[in-house]
Amino acid sequence: MFCKPILGIITFFCLSKSVTTATYRNMSSFAGVHSVAYVTVPTQEVAKKLA
Repeated sequence: MFCKPILGIITFFCLSKSVTTATYRNMSSFAGVHSVAYVTVPTQEVAKKLA
């Protein structure tokens, strides 16, 4: 009778650990993402104003 609750608890801890590990792995892959936008302007003065 004690096997089912113990197996359920062990299964829960294993699943929660794997979900936590997957979450941290996905977050670390997005940590170094940067975005760049290129804008074409007619003169250097306009570029300075935008910057």
